[in-house]
Amino acid sequence: MNQSLINDFLERIRQTESKSENKYTRFFTSYTIESTSRYPSSKNINVQVSHMEFRSNPKVKLYYLLAISAFVILVAYKVFSFKEKDSALAILGYVTIVILTAAVYSTIRDFYYAKTRNYTILVDGSGIKVGETFYGWKGVGETAILTKSTYGPSQTKYLIIAFDDLSTYEKYDLTGFVTAKYEGVSPELSAYIEHFKSLKKD
Repeated sequence: MNQSLINDFLERIRQTESKSENKYTRFFTSYTIESTSRYPSSKNINVQVSHMEFRSNPKVKLYYLLAISAFVILVAYKVFSFKEKDSALAILGYVTIVILTAAVYSTIRDFYYAKTRNYTILVDGSGIKVGETFYGWKGVGETAILTKSTYGPSQTKYLIIAFDDLSTYEKYDLTGFVTAKYEGVSPELSAYIEHFKSLKKD
């Protein structure tokens, strides 16, 4: 497949995702996209394996939830220790507790039940399976990592599976795939994708 056409399609994907931001968040958000073949990949992969599986990390989700819960408890303790003369602060504290409790609920629902963040990626010589959906290499035109950067150091990475019609694609949030490495799962995932692409079966 013509590499120039693939590059043009990746750029269209980047622009599409950028335009999906509303007028307020667009100012603080930027997108970059890189083919897995050119993404800075991990060099230490096991080329002897017949497949590689990546799972979202529930422990990290638990730590995140515990941190938020601890903060809610701390705020609640401060609120209930206020004296009558601090009623204005107490009201503000109650409002804060409600907001933080809603945040905890949202986190539980999102991290533990949202299918968009809880799935397994399986890569082998026949294709790539994301959750329950399988994509054979024959129908995949390109794979890429899309990076969404917001104001500050915050980044969200997505796996892009672009189909060989060069007009449609699927996007998968990699937030749940947390590793001890600063770069996250993207380098290792990219390396295995490219490895198994080179071994693709008919």
